[in-house]
Amino acid sequence: MTRRISVGFVFALALAVQGLGGEAGIEQYLPADAFLTVCYYGDNPDVSKTAAAQLLAEPELQEALVTVRQASTGAARLAGAFLKANLEQLQPLLSRPVGLALSLPAGEGPLQVVLVAKVGKAGERVREQVAALLVQAGKMAGPPGKLLVEGIEVTQFGAERGFCFGLKDEFLILATSRGGLERALAANTPKLAAHKGFQRAMASDSSPLFLLLYDHAVVMERFGREMPPELRATLDALGVSGVRAAGLRMGVKGRALVGTTFLQTVGERKGLVRALAAEPVDRSLLRLAPRDAALAWLLNLDGVEIYEAIVAAIDAAMKGEGGARAAIAEFEKQVGVSLRDDLLGSLARGTLVTTSSGRSLLPAIVLSQGVKDADRFEAALGKLVAALHAAVKEQGEPAAAELRAIRFGDHTIRYLAMPGVMLPIAPCYARHGGRIAFALSPIHLKDYLAFLDGKEPSVLDAPGFKELEALVPKDATGVAYSDFGEGFVALYSALGPFLSMIQAIPGNPVALDLMNLPSARTIRKHMFGAISYAYATEDMIVGETHSPLGIAVLDPISATAVLGLGAGMAFPALADARTEARRIRSRNNLNQLAKASATYLNEFGDNRFYQKSTAELFEKMILADKAVLVAPNDPNPPEIAKGLPSSYIMCFDKYPDREFRDDFPPNVMMGWERAVFARDQGRRNVLFFDSHVEFVDEARFQELLRELDEEVRRNTKLRKDAPKAKGGEL
Repeated sequence: MTRRISVGFVFALALAVQGLGGEAGIEQYLPADAFLTVCYYGDNPDVSKTAAAQLLAEPELQEALVTVRQASTGAARLAGAFLKANLEQLQPLLSRPVGLALSLPAGEGPLQVVLVAKVGKAGERVREQVAALLVQAGKMAGPPGKLLVEGIEVTQFGAERGFCFGLKDEFLILATSRGGLERALAANTPKLAAHKGFQRAMASDSSPLFLLLYDHAVVMERFGREMPPELRATLDALGVSGVRAAGLRMGVKGRALVGTTFLQTVGERKGLVRALAAEPVDRSLLRLAPRDAALAWLLNLDGVEIYEAIVAAIDAAMKGEGGARAAIAEFEKQVGVSLRDDLLGSLARGTLVTTSSGRSLLPAIVLSQGVKDADRFEAALGKLVAALHAAVKEQGEPAAAELRAIRFGDHTIRYLAMPGVMLPIAPCYARHGGRIAFALSPIHLKDYLAFLDGKEPSVLDAPGFKELEALVPKDATGVAYSDFGEGFVALYSALGPFLSMIQAIPGNPVALDLMNLPSARTIRKHMFGAISYAYATEDMIVGETHSPLGIAVLDPISATAVLGLGAGMAFPALADARTEARRIRSRNNLNQLAKASATYLNEFGDNRFYQKSTAELFEKMILADKAVLVAPNDPNPPEIAKGLPSSYIMCFDKYPDREFRDDFPPNVMMGWERAVFARDQGRRNVLFFDSHVEFVDEARFQELLRELDEEVRRNTKLRKDAPKAKGGEL
């Protein structure tokens, strides 16, 4: 998962190079029961050795950032004018340890915030500047008052619940209430230094720079009982209920920044959390990644395990609506494929994701997957494509979906062709040994197969990987190596013409002179490969990255965590998809009623009269399955006649004493859903006499209902007034 480093953090990093050093003790004042804690160690002296700091120190980059500093200074002055304080006095804090804790009150009440900063001893300039600024800014909340808390003088603003601050030893402690400040100062209050998640996060051979710690147990304790049962069941299915804390740590080791994501777990791991704690990966599979690949990401997840976790979570989220398993079972029955057993169950552990050379502007992604039963997997895939083809054809579009085969050396590449559908991709796959390789284009797959056949050097032979490989623990459950240096430089160089166009805009609001950016060579000099890995202990699941910025495009833990987030985001989308499927089934039912009415007209109505009621379609054996009268979103449809439950109202039943002829206007309603059901957003399916179906809102439906009534009355009057023809026919 991509994590972006903010501009503010870059500037903080630059200022931290000038840090004053010394031990940080902010943890002794931050409460341990905060649900979110952020710590920044701006006095870390090791920062100056990192590639990021050295890049920022380049004269070429310093010159380019002059206008940015001017813009940020101007923004600070504007904010300071509003607060009637000089915010530039806070700048020295960027080279000091600073911590922020957000706590939830035990009962009702506002969020409690505590900020702790190491500002120096009494008499130091930074300490005096910060205190003076807080007094000046605090006057907006009311006149300051003085009180004693835990033996130190505290300044409080506004009412009794107003924010306050005090200075103890070398630390500034600021809180949004007196109670929060008292807890921060009280010796018997559990502090962050004693938090197990914090202790485990800090137990690293890299010196700390930044830490974000989220305490999930605190949130569940405060809000768990208020959560809907479906949400709690969903979190449990995903395994989130077993997470004690989670966080992100940024550290420094040599010239690299070390980014660490971690989950602290308790009890038995379930769902996606259990999947993250996978078995150790076979690192030798990296031989299947080209040496010049921009990314080689090897992980050891079990597709069936992830499938079960996500389906269980969706089932919990859709409780009372049939769940996901019933819908999947119905789909599998129609297609003749078991998604779990035939598709995912045919695959083995050991997934390798690679991208093309770092010199590529648009890298090609190839996935190499271990396989247990390739024949079974291909058969299942063929049936899915056939189902896709049938679905495309059902829409009446001049399009298709089919698997086509092409030869490349000794390999057969099969790709998805969809004539009539404009897509920029052609998903494809090919077998190679005991694995299957997938790509988004046969061109990309051919290039990868040529690498395998040519037995060319792999990532294992890359100098950058060899240099970093020793960092990877033996029991790593995932490994990723990436080097986007060349690709970044190529993209950076290609931006020149576009930057010139932006610079040419009259009154350009961009403060930075875009023609004064550093050279590509200067940037490339400070870039190097990144290595990421994941591992699990008894109570921790950890993902770590060593790179110039402490981040990687993909690292095993962060990227896999996207599955949980994606599942959560998918819940409403899946609910909408299920609703749409119900609408389609209801529309198909109305289409069946239209076809049955047309059959009656031809066979029993002598091409002149429609049936007198819907029940007559069953009496004449035109329809046999009563299910066609029941909409999937109608739990209890009423009976219309002779024990027939119906979710639909046909005009023949609404006007039982009227006759409908084959010349009835085609744009008039023939039938409709009897009610607007849940999730239909005030709309319903309507069938017209020309057999087409529309999904209309309530206003349109009422208008169509009036038109039908008027048309029935008009036709009735015309037939009453018309002279009788020979034979007594109208």
